[in-house]
Amino acid sequence: MVQTPKIAIILINWNNSKDTIECLETLSRTELPCSIDVYLVDNGSKKEDLDNLINSPYFSIIKHLLRNEENLGYVVASNIAIKKALEDKSITHILQLDNDTTVSRYTLVNLIKVMESDNKIGIVGAKIFYYNEPTRLQWVGEDQNLWLGEVVGLTSSFKRIFTKESIVEDKYNKVRDVSFIVSWCSLTKVEVFNKIGLLDEAFFFGWEDNDFCLRARKAGYRLVFNPEATLYHKYSSAFALDGHLQYHGPKTRFRFMRKHASKPQLVFFYLYYFLIHFWLATAYYLLWVRKPSIYIKFLKGTIEGALNVPKNSR
Repeated sequence: MVQTPKIAIILINWNNSKDTIECLETLSRTELPCSIDVYLVDNGSKKEDLDNLINSPYFSIIKHLLRNEENLGYVVASNIAIKKALEDKSITHILQLDNDTTVSRYTLVNLIKVMESDNKIGIVGAKIFYYNEPTRLQWVGEDQNLWLGEVVGLTSSFKRIFTKESIVEDKYNKVRDVSFIVSWCSLTKVEVFNKIGLLDEAFFFGWEDNDFCLRARKAGYRLVFNPEATLYHKYSSAFALDGHLQYHGPKTRFRFMRKHASKPQLVFFYLYYFLIHFWLATAYYLLWVRKPSIYIKFLKGTIEGALNVPKNSR
């Protein structure tokens, strides 16, 4: 007997109720391919931010509100919601969705449509545009390069800084298999979590989705990008120059490579990182955007990542 699809939508809020409310508003207007339950984790927000969320007219669509007393990090917060969703045996799919996204009318319909086209498909991703530049592509399905420790696509640092690809790019308008689906919008079958486990909490912030996708592929699942499923993601939240990403990004990148790369790949990655990437990043932070305080965060993350320092600075 085939189980009727039911999606658990995971949202994480941390002092960002304005964006969360807007995301909930678009979810309330989207066409639904099946029933949904919204699981929202508040990751230690200030009281006024949480009150703003609770008092919004769209709070009613949240099925489960889970509250942390402090910011436990994106990965731990996500796992709290995923564990809760897995307790409900009627849930068939889990959608990780960034709270600073807005979904289009048929986003969920098109994600499920591709997911159900092949039993081997475990994860499906959407075409993502910049919220403030709605014809500029932000993510269109990517691949992972274990020699460089990079994703090959629009979210790679060089592509993001130096290119502005738009909706007219025909090469991004086809359903295709990829090796990485970003967690900004990632629909996953429950059976994938049951088979390979939850997100790896060693990744406090960043590269946990790379790790999860690689584990899913090793378990035999296909990862598919569907350009017919579209949404909009706010640039400032994803790539903000606030020191958070700049510290955790390189630190978790080293952790990811130590976990998955072969010895030759790891040696090549260290050479590439310190001979090329490090100096390009140094020039970017000090000369291009002129943010020495942010560069210090990047430098700290690099040193701790390279030396495998376990403790996270939050």
